[in-house]
Amino acid sequence: GDIVRATGFAASANNNKNYRLATVAALSMTYVADAWIGTVTTESAGATVTVTAKGKKLSIPTTGHTNDYFTIEEWNDDIEQSERDVDCKVSSMAISIPANGNATINFGFLGRNASYDTAQYFVSPTAAPDGDIVAGATGLLSYNGVDSVVLTSVNVNLDAGAEVKSVVGSNLSPDVFTNAAVISGSMAALYENATILGDFDDEVEAPLFIYLFADSTASSDFIIIKLPNIKINSAEK
Repeated sequence: GDIVRATGFAASANNNKNYRLATVAALSMTYVADAWIGTVTTESAGATVTVTAKGKKLSIPTTGHTNDYFTIEEWNDDIEQSERDVDCKVSSMAISIPANGNATINFGFLGRNASYDTAQYFVSPTAAPDGDIVAGATGLLSYNGVDSVVLTSVNVNLDAGAEVKSVVGSNLSPDVFTNAAVISGSMAALYENATILGDFDDEVEAPLFIYLFADSTASSDFIIIKLPNIKINSAEK
């Protein structure tokens, strides 16, 4: 399910394309013939080809967890009022991918305390990034190893179960406490056949890969959301 790019092919048109891997074995890789790749020229052996996975990977670790805190300020320059929330932890994440709109992501935070002032605290904040926006129309969904063209929306949620505790002797919680992350979501599809309903009845565990691209070119930037083992726990039509 990874996407890789290659350099060093004799046919330059084969280089720097987003090849979506189908199988990987010792000294062998095969790719999915996605439409964006276009024509791939068959070459003779001999060229020194380098294959790399573009970008970075992010996953929830099983060990070595850290407590990361954030200070968040909302500055209202029209009335010169600052609200500053301290010792905040990420408590939730929600990804929404509609078929006919931009993909969105929302983060929930829970903190220990808030303060207010007439002076701005972060006087030189780092500007927000302005990269490309990904959308459902240029995306791709693969459920249980099969590309789907009938899914109309997908939502992925993460809940860390964050909470604060009341203690004797202080009106502040000593910390923001989190629990094991729970991943949930939903997907809607056109009623093509009984495959998904059958997976629900049979309690099938299957992977769901979501590919989001900045554009439709062969070397587009992309994001992959991998849910390697999901189970459908409710279904309706």
